[in-house]
Amino acid sequence: MNPTASRITRSPRLLRLRALTLVHLVLLIPLVVPADTEGPYTYTLSADNKATITKYNGPGGAVFIPSTLGGYTVTSVGDWSFYGCSSLTSVTIPSSVTYIGDSALSRCTNLTAVAIPSNVTNIGRWAFLGSFSLTAIIIPASVTNIGDLAFYQCSSLTAISVDPANLYYATGSDGVLFNKKHTELIQCPGAFSGQFTIPDSVTSVKDDAFYNCSSLTSVTVGSNVKNIGETAFSVCTSLTAISVDPQNLYYASINGALFNKDLTELIQCPSAFSGQFTIPDSVTFIRRWAFYNCVSLTAINVDPQNLDYTSIDGVLFNKDLTELIRCPDAFSGHFTIPDGTTSVRDNAFSNCSTLTSVTVGGNVKEILDFAFSGCTSLASVIMGSNVVFISERTFSYCPSLTLILFTSNIPAIILSDAFYNTPATLYHLPSATGWPSTLAGRPVVCWNPAFSPASPPRFESGAFSFTLTGNADIPVRIEACDSLTSPSWDTVADIAIPASGTFDFTDPGAATRPSRFYRVRFPQ
Repeated sequence: MNPTASRITRSPRLLRLRALTLVHLVLLIPLVVPADTEGPYTYTLSADNKATITKYNGPGGAVFIPSTLGGYTVTSVGDWSFYGCSSLTSVTIPSSVTYIGDSALSRCTNLTAVAIPSNVTNIGRWAFLGSFSLTAIIIPASVTNIGDLAFYQCSSLTAISVDPANLYYATGSDGVLFNKKHTELIQCPGAFSGQFTIPDSVTSVKDDAFYNCSSLTSVTVGSNVKNIGETAFSVCTSLTAISVDPQNLYYASINGALFNKDLTELIQCPSAFSGQFTIPDSVTFIRRWAFYNCVSLTAINVDPQNLDYTSIDGVLFNKDLTELIRCPDAFSGHFTIPDGTTSVRDNAFSNCSTLTSVTVGGNVKEILDFAFSGCTSLASVIMGSNVVFISERTFSYCPSLTLILFTSNIPAIILSDAFYNTPATLYHLPSATGWPSTLAGRPVVCWNPAFSPASPPRFESGAFSFTLTGNADIPVRIEACDSLTSPSWDTVADIAIPASGTFDFTDPGAATRPSRFYRVRFPQ
């Protein structure tokens, strides 16, 4: 039985929400608008008989959207209507259209050009998100609303141009999108290259305004900026420094990193920062994405006088080590999470591409969203005995992660996508209870290697031998040392128990040693 499903079934609050949802579904059923089709288009009609395109199912290429469907005027390119149409190369929208919906043309990865007509008033949220090949866009004078992240992750976009007659939006000389008064910087085009100075007229920089501008090298924050949104400068992989005008009353910069004025909040370490970064003693708060995608960051150190944070081996923790906050992207090799830690925070190890193995400390209770996502070299994990919660996509996109050993009974909650796009087998000890044969889409196997009593250790032909038993295909590391006084264990073999359930091991070098001791472990 899936433990997540079991937990949901027992929750009175979720049962009430489920019942409420069912009631709302019953109420909404009579309001569903039937859809019609013409050619590659699916559309619905409004009360005044205007057509909204809800789905495009055509071959792509250069598409000219018709002004009528079924004899009805097309006024809207609806939400998600062209989403993910990778064969689409260009779109011409008819002058009858006034509304472009949320995600209408998002993830159209080969879309290079869009003609927006002069009657469009609304461009929805995420309208062109992830359309990587789009090179330019012109906002007509008629547009009164551009939704959040409309041009997010458009990495080839060189300019967002605005008709000078538009009363709500404007464009700067570098193709950057502003509100009309130039007090709010909305979006820097993804292909912007070089240095950018935020004008002194700007008081606010929106969330994700420069996100993924991979050729942006440096930014100067103008003197009047009062608010900088979440992840405004994240994943700018060439960004080496964020400077601040000395006259600014709200922000400051140290060693190219962005802080608030009194240095109590660390906002952003630039993505191209290289080497070790030291957090000052004044910092009391670090933004969630401050170190995200800093691929050359080797260590996050903390001034010893800081009262809120500390670090071990360059990994950032809160002061009492109960929360592991962030491992630097360039950390390499094995990491052991201390026994005093109880929580591994969101994205704590995400994109640590040279992290190879992890041992989770015995008091860790929760591992949160995307904690190990994108750790492409991570091969094995040993879970501590108190883990009870593994969250959303915690181990997603880890192509090398094949081995995870749980040293306890089945955790209370493992979300169904915890191992999304990761080939891991989940192992548990023979004494553990509650484990099914599969969990969260991954196979579950009892890890039960043992020295065979039926074939005791022995010398044969001048070599020391013994036999292991266990479930077929379970991984086993055999280690040896010469003394149990301050032992130094060396790996002598990494094996998998064959289908027969037994493995005969021979160590020819043992005969020349005064003593030899062996143990079996989970590979790391």
